[in-house]
Amino acid sequence: RLDCDADVIVLSVTQAGGIACHTGRESCFYQRLDLSGQTPEWQTVDKVLKDPADIYHSDESASTNSENENASATTHSNNTQAQVDTTQAPIDKGSVLQQLDQVLAERKQADADSSYVASLYAKGLNKILEKVGEESTESIIAAKDFAHCDEDKDKASYDEARHELIYEVADVWFHTLVGLAWFDIESDAVLNELGRR
Repeated sequence: RLDCDADVIVLSVTQAGGIACHTGRESCFYQRLDLSGQTPEWQTVDKVLKDPADIYHSDESASTNSENENASATTHSNNTQAQVDTTQAPIDKGSVLQQLDQVLAERKQADADSSYVASLYAKGLNKILEKVGEESTESIIAAKDFAHCDEDKDKASYDEARHELIYEVADVWFHTLVGLAWFDIESDAVLNELGRR
């Protein structure tokens, strides 16, 4: 089924295998809103079937290179990003931003069907800004969830909530950079402003 403004498709699928979510769960919809207390609270109700670190390997994440834009910028239906292996050799963070600037600039000339970023450019500034807002909200929710975690009581949930916050903030940063690139502003301009402050 297609929704009213033709930007969401609902599919009924038969899942092959036990895991469909990048968190190692059967589904991406593993949180339920608990309304029993004074304030509504999201609760994790489905267990991790397999540790994501066992599913995603560092060699996979290293091979994504410039197409990495897609990994942190898709919706949950495509949410199969490799987790970052913190044991890998340190990377030049400035270089990552410069590479991303270059990819974002190239995507402005690309066909809308060729990549996620090209499709955002084709939809226009309002769509890009909508994504910035959406990802910002998801970051806030992830931060609130992480704030309720107790590392001493449940290390696995703590680590997962921490990763989720990092993941969502990466989405905010990414879409913000797409917004800047719309105006031909590179990441160095923001870094310079941060340095000035």
